[in-house]
Amino acid sequence: MYPRVVRGADGKVYLSWIRKLAGRRHALEFARLEQDAFSDVRTVATGRGWFVNWADFPSLAVADGTLAAHWLERNGRGRYSYGVRVACSTDEGATWQSPFWLHEDRQLTEHGFATLVPTDDGDFEAVWLDGRDLAKNGKMTLRTRRFDASGPQGPGVELDQQVCECCATDAGFSDGKLITVYRDNTEKGIRDISVVRRVDGSWSAIASCADDGWKHPG
Repeated sequence: MYPRVVRGADGKVYLSWIRKLAGRRHALEFARLEQDAFSDVRTVATGRGWFVNWADFPSLAVADGTLAAHWLERNGRGRYSYGVRVACSTDEGATWQSPFWLHEDRQLTEHGFATLVPTDDGDFEAVWLDGRDLAKNGKMTLRTRRFDASGPQGPGVELDQQVCECCATDAGFSDGKLITVYRDNTEKGIRDISVVRRVDGSWSAIASCADDGWKHPG
């Protein structure tokens, strides 16, 4: 269930999905399209306590010789106590290194809707929705972090201090600029799509893609 397709930096197409196993366990699996047929299925990870849902599901990203995958895993008993787990492979997915948490925050709250993007130098950039401030002020934040096969590279960076709590993120590179788009949120509940860019190592101001003025009391 919940398939996702991505084209890797190697130009090949990868399909990932979740398989439900016995004993309330799940597996994250993938296959690669080679010419006109998919390769043998390979497993990224299996486990219990995953946060599996139709809106926010795992992904696979492919950099220069390295695969990265993410899935959601519960870190507490609360309904929305979960975080983003990431694992990397340097042998085309035959074996996977020990997973790590994408975010430093370990609060029993929401962390999800992650997007993984391969960089030009073989690393990865990730953006995600981070709920570490929800208990304090009710605001979901947008954060980013760089990582490679050895794990995170430095702390995460906050890009927006108040965004919509349950909409997907997306990101990609264009002319060396990392462009991130997401559904924003204002103090008045306006939830238009915003964009923020990293240019020459610095993040731009937040800009609206279109002033739709969409208000939803969610």
